[in-house]
Amino acid sequence: MKNKNILMILLLSTFLMGCTNKDSELIQNENVQSTENATDIDKDSSTSVEDSSISDKDEEAEVSEDNEQPYEQLVESLGIEKYQYPDGFEVDKNLEKLLENMAISYKQYSSDDDIPVEEEKHFIHNFCQNSWFCYDYIFDSLSTSKGIINKQQIEYIQYSFSGQYREFQSIDDNYVVDINKCSSGFNYAELTSYELISEDEEIVLKAYFDISGNSSEEADITLIKNEYSCFDGYSVKSFSVIDDVAKGCSRASFVVDLYNDGNRVKRV
Repeated sequence: MKNKNILMILLLSTFLMGCTNKDSELIQNENVQSTENATDIDKDSSTSVEDSSISDKDEEAEVSEDNEQPYEQLVESLGIEKYQYPDGFEVDKNLEKLLENMAISYKQYSSDDDIPVEEEKHFIHNFCQNSWFCYDYIFDSLSTSKGIINKQQIEYIQYSFSGQYREFQSIDDNYVVDINKCSSGFNYAELTSYELISEDEEIVLKAYFDISGNSSEEADITLIKNEYSCFDGYSVKSFSVIDDVAKGCSRASFVVDLYNDGNRVKRV
């Protein structure tokens, strides 16, 4: 009887151990499956984040292209490089020619003012074809394109001049100008000296000009930096003649020669 009881105890112990081992294996299998599922979820999540990141970058690139300013497209298409500024401000030769031309072209000027369509060709004649006040960008075109400049180049010169991009409405995309056909007027100006009033974000000058016709001008000028400007990295924000003095003989009866469809006209 005693032996039977011992045998029953042994059989029962073996059965219980078997059940325990199966339960343990089942739990382990469930843990492994749970870990694999979690890994798959992490992979899916990681892939989703990567896809989202790529999508965001593509969207940012599209937005960047859409937000590109017209002047940026213009200078990029023309291959214009940024101007390297020297230490300290000075009126260099290209800016000097621009200011001298303005001295006989304007009494008051603001870059905020639009150019009327009817005056766009006046700008071309006065600032693109005027051999009295020629600057490097125009000189360079003689060797690069035999002196022929197109609509984009004209708009770039205007952007350099004012710091404001404006598309010319009076000329089409096929319009070209031959700068060999000069449109110089009779008046001439020479920058004799200038005072640097301020050299902060804006450059403020008081400039003095000798004008042909034995007269002189004093002008207040405000410049802004424009690293793409062909006028030595500056554009003119404002130009205001504050004193116009004759030196013994009358000044010519017009400020600047303008051209209207090839005919010379006078502006008093």
